[in-house]
Amino acid sequence: MPHSKRTYLKILGKGHMGLLKLIERINLNDNTFLILMAAGIGVFSALCNAFFRISITAMEKLFFEDIFHYFGVSYDFPGRLLLFFIPIIGALIIMPVIIRYPKESSGYGLPGLLENVIFKNAVIAPKTILLRTFTTSVTLGSGGSAGREGPIVAIGAAIGSAFGQLFRISGNRMRILVACGAAGGISAAFDAPIAGAMFALEIMLLGNLAVYSFSPIVISAGVATVTTRAIFEKEVEFFLPAFTMVSLQEFYLYCLLGLVAGLVAVGYIRLYYHITDRFERLNVHIGVRLLIGAALLGAIGVAFPQVFGIGYKWMNEALMGHIPLYLMLSLVLLKIVATAVTLGSGFSGGVFGPSLFIGLMLGGSFASIANMLLPGTIDMPSYAMVGMGAMVAAASQAPLTAIFLLFEMTGDFNIVLPTMFACMISVSLMKILKQDSIDMVPLTRKGYRFSGGKDVTIMQRLSVRDVETRNCDAIPESLPFRQIQMLIAKSAQMDFPVLNHQGQLVGIISFQDIRKVIFEEGLDDLIVARDIASTDLITVHVNDNLQDALEKFTIRDFDHLPVVDDEGMLHGMISRQKILQAYNNEVQRIALQEG
Repeated sequence: MPHSKRTYLKILGKGHMGLLKLIERINLNDNTFLILMAAGIGVFSALCNAFFRISITAMEKLFFEDIFHYFGVSYDFPGRLLLFFIPIIGALIIMPVIIRYPKESSGYGLPGLLENVIFKNAVIAPKTILLRTFTTSVTLGSGGSAGREGPIVAIGAAIGSAFGQLFRISGNRMRILVACGAAGGISAAFDAPIAGAMFALEIMLLGNLAVYSFSPIVISAGVATVTTRAIFEKEVEFFLPAFTMVSLQEFYLYCLLGLVAGLVAVGYIRLYYHITDRFERLNVHIGVRLLIGAALLGAIGVAFPQVFGIGYKWMNEALMGHIPLYLMLSLVLLKIVATAVTLGSGFSGGVFGPSLFIGLMLGGSFASIANMLLPGTIDMPSYAMVGMGAMVAAASQAPLTAIFLLFEMTGDFNIVLPTMFACMISVSLMKILKQDSIDMVPLTRKGYRFSGGKDVTIMQRLSVRDVETRNCDAIPESLPFRQIQMLIAKSAQMDFPVLNHQGQLVGIISFQDIRKVIFEEGLDDLIVARDIASTDLITVHVNDNLQDALEKFTIRDFDHLPVVDDEGMLHGMISRQKILQAYNNEVQRIALQEG
């Protein structure tokens, strides 16, 4: 290492240690220290959001103004055919970065971020900040159909994690700092501090509300909003008109809109993952996949340029009544397809913005159709706005975030009640149909479940591998009953795995099995282990989590279950007592961290 670099790292290390000693000398308590860090995270999240927004605007100007001006063509045919090549140019620009850093810079990164925060150590590489900023700016600037909110959450979370790593914080406090970054990012993106805080609590922390976590998150969201307003002076990117409600009977229509939004949200999520799965199954290089997605996106954009980018311009046009019904209905489907193609092929972006777009077009279409049946009694922009909230609530299963977001964006309290009805109905329908949110589908596919709340997530973080008993007494299937009795008399086990000559698990013997034949005379040398073993096996895989293992104990009343590997070989045994003991130890460890 060069001398100058060594000297720099030495100085940096001393500065870091000095900062930690200064904090100890000031003797700040944990909550005060968390709040101070949350304020700092809010400032940095807002600054990164500002740079992010400016970068996207610059890229949009480059791709959709400068390039067209350079070639001297307009958006009319045949000049519009140039739109086909815009996403391909964007793909070529970000391709080297995505090939080298696919995890940190491509696709929809929020599910992976949630897995890291909920089930792992919430440590995020600081390089994510620059990588996501670059790839998403180019993606959205070159017409990628995605939102900027998912990446800004990832950027804010990386800032929160960087603060935690700097001050050597771990465990639950690290998760709070990451949630602070996410809250700051959403707050800065929408100028909506309450919605930002609700997003962090509903999605990042799975609704586990506690005072020690709520205070830092609120501080981060508030500071991020104030900082953003100081930079942009409350600049609004799309304008929401005043909410109008003609009669109380419209509540029935808003309930119906919530039902329709829930159904569309189910279709949105399933179609989105169907398309992204098809991209993942393509047996091609990631660069080729990116170009395939860019070409498909370009083809859609030539016919329907409204699907390009974030779409705020076209949302404004719809709110002003400048988009006909047939086009709004078409854009509901086309935006879903374009978003799936964009993110599934490897471009970087989020799904929050597309959810707003889809919801607005759906609400506007709903109002236009209702106006045909009830002429002149329905205000189309009002239904479009509530449609946004209902779609976001259903797709993300975060109704509080959607309700507060719409309230803060409009500043009109009258919109709250219709939004509450529509959002809760759309979310309830999702639960009735057992449809996971768009963020949770990749995690539930891995076996994670969230319906049980915090206790389930604790059990899912613990592995069978860490709790099983490896040195257990096993019985060969040909062992005579007399020798089985001798083995059981010396063992502390209650249940015994039975193995064949290859060492594979073929059955299990419990005391109930022994009782059936123990009083039969003359069978000691006639009966062998395989004759009395239960072969209707219930096994636990070595890579299962403790929640899965505990559920298997309810199928059959065993005190122990065998643990097997991929080849069916016995790996160990696990008991109910061990599972509960491991759970209690983890709860105590978390309590000590939080105390």
